[in-house]
Amino acid sequence: MALYSLVIERGGKSYSTQLVADSAAKAINNYFAKLYPHSGLEFFGKSAPRLTTKDIIYVTPMEGLVNMWLACAGRKGEYVSVICSRTVSRQAT
Repeated sequence: MALYSLVIERGGKSYSTQLVADSAAKAINNYFAKLYPHSGLEFFGKSAPRLTTKDIIYVTPMEGLVNMWLACAGRKGEYVSVICSRTVSRQAT
């Protein structure tokens, strides 16, 4: 497991959080499955789209960068972008 930092952006506003997961894709999936829109909803306001893991359009590595991914989720013209970085590498056990 590794610690991932997520910066979620919508409409010029951003919110950040951290999750522990096996991969960046799983961290992003876990965010939409368990936290969004509950976490950060007060920041984005009542107009925040109700998105789930089914609304994730893509998760892709950011070209030329190490341990950075870009993701997008959306439905019916309402989109949220996510920048995900592996903050702490896996620790040896």
